[in-house]
Amino acid sequence: MIARYAAALVLAANFTMAHAAPFKVYSPIVERGVTEIEYRGFRDFDRRNEINHSQTHKLGIGRGFTDKWASEVYVEFEKEGDETLKAESYEWENRFQLAPQGKYWVDSGLLVEYEQPAQSGNPGKLTIAPLIEKELGNRLVATLNLGLSYQMGSNAAPGTIFSYAARLKYNLNPRFEPALEFFGEPGRINHFPATSEQAHWIGPAFYGKMKLGQGHALVYSAAALFPTTATASDKRAVARIEYEF
Repeated sequence: MIARYAAALVLAANFTMAHAAPFKVYSPIVERGVTEIEYRGFRDFDRRNEINHSQTHKLGIGRGFTDKWASEVYVEFEKEGDETLKAESYEWENRFQLAPQGKYWVDSGLLVEYEQPAQSGNPGKLTIAPLIEKELGNRLVATLNLGLSYQMGSNAAPGTIFSYAARLKYNLNPRFEPALEFFGEPGRINHFPATSEQAHWIGPAFYGKMKLGQGHALVYSAAALFPTTATASDKRAVARIEYEF
């Protein structure tokens, strides 16, 4: 009986890790004066019932207030398995560009995000992520985000969780830029589980931007992610769209 409970706890922890992994790669470049309304979300397809059809959706509005600072607020909706979709959290995200684009060998920035749970009694979460971007030749751009998160408040879990998001993007055409994306959440620093118990994905993606006139634009991207470890969902479909004005 004890063994069964332990196994259930391990499965729940692994699923939470797999479900919580990031699904957006942030550039350190901030566009001053641009306001955006954003949707992004993913859906998992998996042989395991507790993961299959799980999904997360985020709706947000933000603005680049200066050429070094952009801020955005989100509401996140989530469902696990066959559960009902519900409001999960509210988020305040701030992105800082640390130097003018192209001034140094790499472009760098910092993402600072606080997540407040919608349900009382659940802990909040603070995430700090260095953002690094480098142009490799005329068309290829590499971007890396390194996330450090820790819980705050009642029932907070100890330790700092490490996650990453990365992208290689080829600037083929403003309306269609193929890419390869990588996401993962190895776990708590100094207490990483075995690699097979971590959640990691890789998959093809595309990006595009369609100008609508008078400073308005539609920015879109999508990805099909596949696991490189057994804990990650079998398939993850990701969609992102922004209306800029």
